Amino acid sequence: MDFARPWVSGEVLAALELACGEALANSVEHGGGPKLDVVCLFAGDELTVEIRHEGKGFEPPATVAAPPRGSLRGYGLYIMHAVLDGVEYLDGGTGLRLRMKLRR
Repeated sequence: MDFARPWVSGEVLAALELACGEALANSVEHGGGPKLDVVCLFAGDELTVEIRHEGKGFEPPATVAAPPRGSLRGYGLYIMHAVLDGVEYLDGGTGLRLRMKLRR
């Protein structure tokens, strides 16, 4: 995410890196497809990152809650929803659109 450094604060950049890292890890681990696409778009004061894979999709949860206390896994979607301004599930669960306001 170094490309965003001139436009956003360190705190915002850290949140973006964390959320995108979780989304990418989920795509690789659970998608199982041969290809992964990442597209970043700056528009006004918002950054949108779309991540899509060609593997199997998943059924998005109706609500996202923290994993049970002491759990070592299952934090990805919870973290994304906690630090971003928007998380959309795309194409039958084979993609995500992550949105964040670029607060300086």
